[in-house]
Parts: sequence; C-alpha cells; structure tokens
Amino acid sequence: MKLYAPSYYKSFKCVGGDCERSCCIGWEIDIDKKTLEGYRAGKGEVYDRIRATVATDASGAHFRLVDGDRCPHLNPDGLCDIIIALGEGALCHICREHPRYYNPLSGSVEVGVGLACPEAARLILSNCDFSVCEVGGAIPEGIYPIEDAEVPEWIYRELFAYISGMLRGGESVEKNLSALIHLGLWSDDAQCYSYRSVSPADSFTILPLDTLIGDYISIIEESFPSLEALDGRLIPRILAATENIANSPDALFRSLSGDGRLDFFRLLFYFTHRYLAPSMYDARWAERLLLSATLSLSLYFLSFSEGAPLVDTAVDFSASIEYSSENIERLLDYLSERFF
Repeated sequence: MKLYAPSYYKSFKCVGGDCERSCCIGWEIDIDKKTLEGYRAGKGEVYDRIRATVATDASGAHFRLVDGDRCPHLNPDGLCDIIIALGEGALCHICREHPRYYNPLSGSVEVGVGLACPEAARLILSNCDFSVCEVGGAIPEGIYPIEDAEVPEWIYRELFAYISGMLRGGESVEKNLSALIHLGLWSDDAQCYSYRSVSPADSFTILPLDTLIGDYISIIEESFPSLEALDGRLIPRILAATENIANSPDALFRSLSGDGRLDFFRLLFYFTHRYLAPSMYDARWAERLLLSATLSLSLYFLSFSEGAPLVDTAVDFSASIEYSSENIERLLDYLSERFF
C-alpha cells in the first residue's frame, strides 16, 4: 500500500532529551502483546530491569510510572534506556510510533504527526504548503486497508485536494469556513458517488464572519462541558475564552482577517487531515468537517484570548483534549444530533 503524508511530515524528528515536554512523562504507556512477549522472553540484566517495571491489569500491560509520572526507563538526561541498550526495535508500539497517527483508506494509508508533540506542533504551525504527498516508509503492523469502505478512495482524495487548494488560495476565513459547510453537505449527498470526477462547485453562499463565529461559539459552549480533559483547568479556560470572544469579538475578527489567518488555516489543515479520512467508513463527512472547524476555532480562541503562544496552547489542547478518542466521538455525536 502507498503511504501519504502532509509535506512537513518527513521533516519530523524526535529531539529526545532536548524536548521541553517529554512524551515519556505524564502518560500511561501501554505495552502491546508482541512487545510484551519479547520482554518476557529476553535474557540478561536489561530485560530483568524491564520486566520489573511492567504492571498488568484487566486492560493489559503497561509500564509502572515512577516519581513525577515518569516512565521508569527515562533517564536523567531525558533519553530512553531501552533504546540505548536494545535499539528502537525493542520499544513497544506506542513508543515507536508516537506522535504519528495513521488513517487507513481502501488502497493506501494516510500518516501524520500530532499536535501533542511540541516538535510536531512547531512543524504543523509553520506549514505554508497545505499539501499531501506520497512518502516512503513501512506501514506498521495492524494497519490494514478498509475493506468495507462506504465510498471509493478517489472521492476522499479529490475532496481533500480541493480543501488543500482552498486553504492555499489565500481566501478569507469566512469563505473557507462557508466552503467546509458546503463541502460537507455535498459529500453527504449519495448522488455524488456515482460520478468519477469530483469537482465541487465554487458557487456557494459565503456567510458573514460574525455569523459563522457566533455559530461556532454556540457549538463550543454547548458541547465542550461534556468533554474530559487530562488538565481539569483546560475546559473552563476554553469556555472562558469563548465567552470573552462572544462579548468582544472585534479584535478576533481583525486577527482572523489579518496575521492570524494563516495560523488558523494551519490548524484547519491539521485537524481536517487527521479526522476527515474516517468518513470513508462512517460516511460522516459533514460532521467531520464541522469537527475540524470546531477544534481549530476553540484552540485559536484560547490562544488569542489568553495571549499565549499558539504552539504552547496547541500542545496543551491536543494532549489534554484532542488525543482522547472519547472526546472526538462525543463531539461528532453532538454535531450529528444538532445538525443532521
């Protein structure tokens, strides 16, 4: 199968001990079955030390964290003792792949890197290309093509290419947000699946920016209280930021019409790339495009309202909220119930 990724993907490289927010701290690290079998069968002091740090429960095996919620194999220099002793091949699946995400399609796989990693976030938020290209590399075990896809893969490919071109086109935020609504409704129309070439019409209603922002403020205010965050302070901060925007939106409008537009488009590209592809099997095109806009705006609201660097805010937001599949499903369900 072919592997496709955003243009910035091949530039990603873990900075190891230089990372200011190590992924080896604060996360429960699950150990996949194959790796666990290797740890149990390994001989010598290194494997003895690894086995001494493994805990098992009803959900499976994981490393037992130590003081400061650190992985027991993270040394004082911020490097992994397992890699040093045995190489990257001895890592469990989650440690080998983080912060990558994979979206299998019917004949290919999409891969990207997530905002929860500071180095990945810097790449994502400096992207000016908004394109996806074929990349080399092995596809991990357990990633298989979709055999029961609701639609042919070419529909996703051409739709995403249209969105990428739209973001590169330098259009206004209101035009791009309006286009996402149009594209979502168009994609949900089963009649379009009978055509070999997807060329969504450019003729659609461009809603005023204040109307669009008002609608998304309502979405955030109604849906985010049901989400769960690793940092319990984050959702109240997002809701407070959203209220500030609602009460005094003019500065936000100036930002989105000026220097902030490109940053917002970078967020929109990332969230769309990460969450649109599963429409291939659940056919929730419209919900997933609205989801991408909702996540982008809620993150942008928070950074703008608090005057905080976007990269730092994005890492907090992604690690605490976005990386929860339960949160994503709750938002999708909310959008389905409210609009469809």
